[in-house]
Amino acid sequence: FTGEGLHRALVSAELAAVAIDSLLRGDRGALRRYDRDMAARFATKDFVSRVVQAVVAQPPLFEHVARRLARRAGVRETMGLVMGDLVPASRALDPRFLAGLFAP
Repeated sequence: FTGEGLHRALVSAELAAVAIDSLLRGDRGALRRYDRDMAARFATKDFVSRVVQAVVAQPPLFEHVARRLARRAGVRETMGLVMGDLVPASRALDPRFLAGLFAP
């Protein structure tokens, strides 16, 4: 829906190609490095996704956030860009963004 899976697949393929090339050249740590690189690359996005899931699971909180998103175009745009992997997920953890999302 957001392109999130497609982006992850492309990044994963690129990192996998590097790992496979390294492995074929005798680098025995290539696959461990691939796992580490994938975890590092997506750690912040995975955290943000878990927070979004937690908010959605709490209907009163979700309604509060949905109202803020409906009224605040900049916050809504940032959330869409983060979820679509078009900007770094760390933007969703910026205190100014969080204030715009959660503050009355």
